[in-house]
Amino acid sequence: MVTVSVIIPVYKVEKYIERCVLSLMAQTLEDMEFIFVEDCSPDNTLIILKRIVSLFPNKKIKIISQQVNCGPSEARNKGLEIASGEYVGFMDSDDFIDPDMFESLYTVALKNGADVVTSDFLMCHENHSDLWKTTDWNEDKIKCLSHQITSGFGSVCHMIAKRELIREHALSFDSTIGFYEDGHFLIRLLYFASTIVRVPKAFYHYDCTNQGSICHSGLRHMDEGRLKAFSLLSEFFEKQQEIKPYEEALARMCNFSRRFLLHAREYKRFRKTLPQYNIYLLDTKWYGKKRTIKAALAIFYLGGILKSCEKIVDEIKGTFRSE
Repeated sequence: MVTVSVIIPVYKVEKYIERCVLSLMAQTLEDMEFIFVEDCSPDNTLIILKRIVSLFPNKKIKIISQQVNCGPSEARNKGLEIASGEYVGFMDSDDFIDPDMFESLYTVALKNGADVVTSDFLMCHENHSDLWKTTDWNEDKIKCLSHQITSGFGSVCHMIAKRELIREHALSFDSTIGFYEDGHFLIRLLYFASTIVRVPKAFYHYDCTNQGSICHSGLRHMDEGRLKAFSLLSEFFEKQQEIKPYEEALARMCNFSRRFLLHAREYKRFRKTLPQYNIYLLDTKWYGKKRTIKAALAIFYLGGILKSCEKIVDEIKGTFRSE
């Protein structure tokens, strides 16, 4: 029986893929399955990947080569389709993990009959690493899930989840979101999970130095992703008839989107979905004075004027740069 299937989307990471694979092959948990979904990398990533995995003939390794570049969401979905493990984990191909990560999480999962087991993680920069502690699920479920939503961090890479739970609720990654697609998946997964356990130890190392990663794609791209995720999560909680307990958390989540007030259509969606949303927009404690002014303008439907002004300023700056 396969204990844990680990799904790794792979794209344009020739500098990092060897470290990623070797950290996976060093896992102390037995009977694991490793699914690499190669997404048409234009560099030597696939060549390096095949060379490294050939050194481990006794490991359960699958390499899926996409015919066209589809992005990380579709790559993960492809992995989910063929995964056979009791639990499923995810990893990004420019990161690395400690040897005991999956054994530790899997042991806790079996001991507690958990649907999901999470852990802390490290954000690794050029000269230092920051410890990030994840939500502790010992308190009320609504409170904990709200905390997860407002944290603004939605990676699925420092946890394992029961494959049957994912299939039972037909959970998948939405490729239309772009940025924060993993957060959209994670929040729905945690909502359906009956037992969630946190391991207070950091096993996972997020590499923040890769300038080619999606996290370095720019604020506008990140904001648009969160806006899309907000809309989809609002629809999800409405469908579950539980929008009210999470409306404040969803509002706080949007505080991470620096430009969302300049999107008139999205703002109308916010007003329709969350009737009390203006209360949170004008909260300077969460929002800051500058963005509170923007919020006030948006409330009185002047966001379009503000957007036009910013566009003119950007054009003027561009003219000076070209000269």
